Amino acid sequence: MTTQPNELDVLKAQVQTLKRIVYGFGCLFVAGIALAATSMQGVPDVIQAKKFEVVNDEGKVMGHLRTDKLGGGRLVINNRNEKEVASLGEFAFGGGLLVINNKDEKEVASLGQSTAGAVLNIRNNDCQTVARLGESTDGAALSIRNKDGTRVARLGESTDGAVLSIRNKDGELTFSAP
Repeated sequence: MTTQPNELDVLKAQVQTLKRIVYGFGCLFVAGIALAATSMQGVPDVIQAKKFEVVNDEGKVMGHLRTDKLGGGRLVINNRNEKEVASLGEFAFGGGLLVINNKDEKEVASLGQSTAGAVLNIRNNDCQTVARLGESTDGAALSIRNKDGTRVARLGESTDGAVLSIRNKDGELTFSAP
């Protein structure tokens, strides 16, 4: 007696073969996606955003990189109370500006550019300049002011050459050497 394969057994074999083909293509598909994902993990050429923030473990912003009111870039560092204590950015005249603030966000020192050139300003807690080193319309100079903002000493240059002047608390000249 000859045995012919049962039609049911033939269908089972065909379904088994189709399952193997489908699983094979599925594995190839997953492998392709994994390969594509790993090749896309390279370093991008450019990352753009309007603001980048650095936060601590508590989620407080400790610093950020952003544009400022003038449209220039600004790097800001905050203290643990999220108060701005330092910044680096563009000054109104187009040059760089480094600003140091106290814990109350009042500017106490700055290094930047004036219309005449580079300037270092040191201020008191009332934001009044007490010392200034830099260029002015007369030339380079170091000037010291009292707590009221009155200039009490200046060492620098003028159109006549080097100048040293000392004034009293009211701003009256007490010593001058050209």
